[in-house]
Amino acid sequence: LALSPSDFLILTITFPEGELVKDDSYPLYKPGSCNLIDEQFTCVTNGSPDVEFQKLKWKPKQCILPRLNGGKLLEMITERRLAFVGDSLNMNMWESLVCILKGSVKVKSQIFEAHGRHQFCWEAEYSFVFKLSFFQQSTICFITC
Repeated sequence: LALSPSDFLILTITFPEGELVKDDSYPLYKPGSCNLIDEQFTCVTNGSPDVEFQKLKWKPKQCILPRLNGGKLLEMITERRLAFVGDSLNMNMWESLVCILKGSVKVKSQIFEAHGRHQFCWEAEYSFVFKLSFFQQSTICFITC
């Protein structure tokens, strides 16, 4: 996977400086469509009338932040492991990312939850494996300690 000069420009931007703007192409996955999100965190399923927040995205002042492309991200982390380490807030971010990535894979049978692979700090590790080809895969995991 080749990186373009614009991929490196993103490293020099101050992301906290910006604002939330409405983007009608959001959300990145349909609310209620991902069974991975814990029931207490599915606002629409729990009857929340406010759905407009799902169309908000962060716009840094100095650049245009590209929309997350799940397929491209999976290619970038092929044969690697992307790990989220932390508490329930980090787990919510991990769950959302896995839902976005699941939506970008055409063959759903090539996504599976990995059980019993590792154990850290006496707590569980939750992992999803995305098979990109017979020889290539990407793993997204969450670890609590």
